[in-house]
Amino acid sequence: MKKHSLFRINGFTIVEALIALAVLCCFLLPIISNLMSLRRISFGARDSVIVNSHIFSALADLQAIPFSDLGDSSSATFTSTLCKYDGSKQIGLLTIETKIKITPGNDSRIKVIEIEVLFGIPGANPAAPKRRMTGKGFSFASSM
Repeated sequence: MKKHSLFRINGFTIVEALIALAVLCCFLLPIISNLMSLRRISFGARDSVIVNSHIFSALADLQAIPFSDLGDSSSATFTSTLCKYDGSKQIGLLTIETKIKITPGNDSRIKVIEIEVLFGIPGANPAAPKRRMTGKGFSFASSM
């Protein structure tokens, strides 16, 4: 005669498997949620680096223009540089809107450049408010 034990040796029932799956889901859902948040933060940081690089590239190109041509719309060098950076541009999957403003400084030998860039938040609706990154107060002085 066989003795019946409380524990079976031959496997799991479907109810036990479903309970194990439910417990596993309770642990995995918060982890997956955190991973999705980290991904969004990572994309936002990547976009900020791209925009920052765009601002400093514009500044480097503007610095290469002769001081007398800086801000002169009749100068071909200035106009081509301005067209390269000013306005709406697509960099990879990122759409940025750049505004470049050049004003005279307190001294006639100084010009001040301000660059403002607007760009979207990763995964957000295109109509949503945009992030803003600004480079203000970059002064260029005449070598005279």
